Amino acid sequence: MLELKHLRTIQGLARFGSIAACAENLHITQSAISHQLKELEVRIGAQLFYRKTKPIKFTSQGQVVITLANSVLPQIAAAEKQLNQQELSSRFTLAIDCHSCFQWLLPTIKQFQKSFTALDVDLESGFHQHPLERLLAGEIDVMITSDVESRGDLHFLPLFGYELQLVMSNDHPLVALPSISPSDLTSQVLITYPVDKRRMDVYNLFLKPNNCEPLKWKKVDNTSTLLQMVSGGFGVAALPEWAVRTFENQELIATRPLGEGIRRHLYACVRLADKECEHIQAFVDMTRQMNSNHSVID
Repeated sequence: MLELKHLRTIQGLARFGSIAACAENLHITQSAISHQLKELEVRIGAQLFYRKTKPIKFTSQGQVVITLANSVLPQIAAAEKQLNQQELSSRFTLAIDCHSCFQWLLPTIKQFQKSFTALDVDLESGFHQHPLERLLAGEIDVMITSDVESRGDLHFLPLFGYELQLVMSNDHPLVALPSISPSDLTSQVLITYPVDKRRMDVYNLFLKPNNCEPLKWKKVDNTSTLLQMVSGGFGVAALPEWAVRTFENQELIATRPLGEGIRRHLYACVRLADKECEHIQAFVDMTRQMNSNHSVID
């Protein structure tokens, strides 16, 4: 008669006080909330709460269901957590959706492995389509991404912020400018990683809103090669600050902000049931500590 979705819905209604707030926090539509409540009332043959009351006032039958939800749902969450931790006790697979993340992620993983020697840690790229579906399917455990999606089955743990910069050779004409405008790139060869431009921040946040395109797109699949080509004057690139620091410190390249500055944030995306797993929390904490030179986000 009672399903978990009903228990989660009525618990959310009691916690957030209205159907609108409940729908927003559970990441489902108000009509879906109303449908579930009506369905449950039909099944139990009784009204759960009094309509048009602020705050919501529950009937005695509604209170019974709320008490059940508050008892059962934590037990289920604890069991899911335990089962997931047992299943993942020997495997921890990370994926990334940005090529340049290797620069900071590999040292972090090396340090992480010292603390969790029993884990078989693996790293793969998430450059293929639908990486979050692979996360939900259990094929990967953490997805490092800068794109947050509002959905109830995933949780995004904040890591740190960074700035996207334009990188060029030291003698490039654009070095004379204090910052770069989108139109400045219309005469430039823009060197990028081999991904569709619609997945690139420089396109989505800088060029596209201003109806600009570079003179030419040139794709390179390796950060070191990309930076050497930039240093050699074969084009310019838009990269996170961590990817260019070594070359910039050696005075092999120059950087300038894009417009007034493009700030992005990285997150560790995990399945909702895994967000409090010990090794995932440890990985997030270690990532923040080892990248404290960036701005950590709460």
